[in-house]
Amino acid sequence: MERSGGFFLNVDFSKAFDRVEHGFLWRVLDRFGFGELFISRIRALYTSASSKVLCNGHSTGVFSITRSIRQGCPLSAMLFSIAVEPLAGMISADNSVRGVVTPAGREIKILAYADDTSLVLNDEASVDGALRQLQAYCRASGAKVNVHKSEIFFLGCRVDTVNRWGFREATAGVRVLGVWLARTPRDTIHQNWTALVKNLAQVLALWKMRRLTLRGKVTVLNSLIFSKINYVLSILPFPVHFQTRINELLSLFLWGSRANQISRLTLSRNIQEGGLGLVELGARKKALRLRLVARLLDPSQVPHWKDYLEDDFSRSHICLGSI
Repeated sequence: MERSGGFFLNVDFSKAFDRVEHGFLWRVLDRFGFGELFISRIRALYTSASSKVLCNGHSTGVFSITRSIRQGCPLSAMLFSIAVEPLAGMISADNSVRGVVTPAGREIKILAYADDTSLVLNDEASVDGALRQLQAYCRASGAKVNVHKSEIFFLGCRVDTVNRWGFREATAGVRVLGVWLARTPRDTIHQNWTALVKNLAQVLALWKMRRLTLRGKVTVLNSLIFSKINYVLSILPFPVHFQTRINELLSLFLWGSRANQISRLTLSRNIQEGGLGLVELGARKKALRLRLVARLLDPSQVPHWKDYLEDDFSRSHICLGSI
C-alpha cells in the first residue's frame, strides 16, 4: 500500500461485546444455518438473564440484560465473530468499495479478528462506501463506532488527503492485533522489538524482586516471558542485536549477571537429561520459521500474505517447489 497508495482504517467499536443485540444474533445464526436446536440452546443461556453491580461495597438493584455477550465466556468470541461477519460480507460484496489487490489478483477490503476490525481501502470513494455499509450494520446490530478512537492511516500517494471523516489520524503507523505497523519494514521491525525489549525489562525487574528458586525463574520465563516473545517472533524478522539484548535480560534475571553459571543449552534440556526445560531463544526462532515455511508450502492454506511472499520469491527467481 505504501507504493500504490491507500487508506488503512482501524475501526473501534464502542463496548463491542456489550452492544450486541440478541435478536440480531439469533437472526444471524439462523441465516448461517445453525439450526433451531442449537440456536435455542444458545438463547437459553441469555434469556431472562439479570445482573447487579457491586461498587465500593454497595450493590445496585437487579436489572435485566437484554443485549450483550458475556465477556470471559469461551463461547463469546465465536458468537461475536459470527455477529460481525455480516459486516465483512456487506463490504466485500459492495462493488463501489475498492480494496487493495495482491500480486496474485486477490482483493483485500476488510480484516477482522473478533472485535478488531480493519479496512484496507483504495480511494476516498471506497472509504465513503465502506462507512455507509458500516452505518447500516450498526443500525441493524446495535453496534456503535467510536469515531474518536478509530484511526485512519494515509499511505503512498494518499498522504496529503484531507481527513474529512473525523477519525483520529495516524502519522507514524498503526497497531493491529498488538503489532505496530509503520511505513517501512525497517521501522516496523525496530519499533516492535524496541517496545518488546523495554516491556520485558520492566516485567523481569518486578519478578526479580521476588525470592524465586532457579526452577521458579525458569517457569516465569517459559510461561510469561516467552509468550510475549513468540507472537512477534512468529511474524517479524529477529535482528541479532535484539536477540543479544533479550538473552542478556534472561541471564540477568537467572543469575544476576550477563555471564551464565550454567550453559543455556544445559538448562534447555528436560529434567531427565539434567536440565530444567528452559526455552532456548535461538531454537524457538528456528522452529517458528520452519512452521512458517510449512504453512507456505501447504496448498490448503491460502492467506493473503502468501501472495506477497510468493511474488518476492518469483522476483528473486526462487521456486517454492525447490524449498
